[in-house]
Amino acid sequence: MALLFLSPLSIFAADFIGLMVLAAAKAFSASSVAITDIRPGNLPLALQLGAAHALDQSRAKSTAETVESFRAVFPKGPDIVIDCEGLSSTLTTAMEAVAPGGTVVQVGLGEDRCCIPAMQAVLQQFPLCLSLLAEGKIQTEPLITHRFGFSQPDSLKGFETAAAAAKTGAIKVMFSW
Repeated sequence: MALLFLSPLSIFAADFIGLMVLAAAKAFSASSVAITDIRPGNLPLALQLGAAHALDQSRAKSTAETVESFRAVFPKGPDIVIDCEGLSSTLTTAMEAVAPGGTVVQVGLGEDRCCIPAMQAVLQQFPLCLSLLAEGKIQTEPLITHRFGFSQPDSLKGFETAAAAAKTGAIKVMFSW
């Protein structure tokens, strides 16, 4: 667990939960912690407890402004964002702020149902995935089980094969010129 906190870390909310997460991170020797809140009253206490940066978001008008404030502290974004609010809006901001390949942890339970911006999460990981593929660290050939051309009969057969994966054993169907 201690290795987790060696990376740049951001905490959303300087409330009781956020300050407890900060205390735990410092107990695990967190080196660089930024904490943010729209209620700035607890930010001085966060600095006292060991936060390197306390970001007042009370005037932020958009998610982009909040993300910019984190990028001012961590240019690539924090490696870890811990959302202690648990709102759809804070989770969306956390996913936009986190560095590619980073981790978002939701601790707060501010809403019964919290929407996750799934497409954003997937797209944010593309640069990492592409670099792993380009460096040869991930081999895809064993996963390509079927190949088809682009002619109408081949395309139809390829889609039928993919749709019946349980029967055909298809993992990845590729279409080639």
